[in-house]
Amino acid sequence: MTAVRRMFRYVVSVDGQPHVIPLSHSPVAVAAIGPSGVEFWAEHTEGAYQADRAFQVFGTGRPLPDDARWMGTCARTADGLVWHLYEIGAGA
Repeated sequence: MTAVRRMFRYVVSVDGQPHVIPLSHSPVAVAAIGPSGVEFWAEHTEGAYQADRAFQVFGTGRPLPDDARWMGTCARTADGLVWHLYEIGAGA
């Protein structure tokens, strides 16, 4: 039997904190949800191992942790902000 693959949407708040999300695949696209959040899409395979991964949103020009690995940048929001999604603790 073939494992079922689907594309799922995930949300990370813009709150200065890492958010742990279990994933079976890496993010493939990132977009802003206004000034308070970023959404990303990643494939999910039913029954596959899901690793707990921590993601955090940073504004342009903000300091980044040494172990941050870039995942994607959002288009400018209506407020003129640009958000960048990083994986934290990824062994960058």
